Amino acid sequence: MEGYGEEDQYPLLIEKLFGFSLSQLGIELYNIYGVSGFIGKKYERYGALERFIDSYHYRHTLVFLILDNDKRVLEVKKNLVKAYSKFSSSRRVTRDEYIHVWNTCVEFDNFSHIEIAQAMTELGKNQYVFTVDEIAECEATFVTRNGDTLSKLYKEKLDYELAKTELLKILFGYIYSDIASELDESGRPKRPIGRVLQKVIELASHNPQPITRDVWEQNQQSGYFGQPIKPVANLPNEPISE
Repeated sequence: MEGYGEEDQYPLLIEKLFGFSLSQLGIELYNIYGVSGFIGKKYERYGALERFIDSYHYRHTLVFLILDNDKRVLEVKKNLVKAYSKFSSSRRVTRDEYIHVWNTCVEFDNFSHIEIAQAMTELGKNQYVFTVDEIAECEATFVTRNGDTLSKLYKEKLDYELAKTELLKILFGYIYSDIASELDESGRPKRPIGRVLQKVIELASHNPQPITRDVWEQNQQSGYFGQPIKPVANLPNEPISE
């Protein structure tokens, strides 16, 4: 994931929704410090994380990314999914579904305009009351790649910078305040972020470490870590350990 706010809130959300810590799930969280940590320099067609992802997949450790739809993210994702692995001749670097890009950003995709307006007003200690219409306009202009529109609005109205980490803390606090209402009748999370994190947990739980070289090679060919170069018949859909 890409920022300090997500670094603080995603582990807590997993504990609140699913009752497990990251260590119990065998998941390690990395902060890439914004979308630039993914897209890299303009000349890097496959972005800054190609070798990182490829090498971890070679080590049989799945890498899952959650990113805002900003700058060249979608372009780099498309290229990266098509890139050939430099560590395994059997596969490409990764799979499309392992790079989750929000339609806009984590705030707009997971929280209502009412919630965001309330959170920004609370963060600003009621010095200015943000409106639903203002937040809706921020989302509309964000889609046109107008940058961090929430921060621009906040600075315009209060004349100091928006603390995005604190904003997310307040927003996620709305989730924590009534966890039961965040789950549907089948116990699955209602908000997209809950469903994405549930997918990460499910992937982690189905990724045993191989105990022989032959099993490792089968898993590399299976398509689990990256689209196989030459599909091989009768391989499992999930990694095997023996």
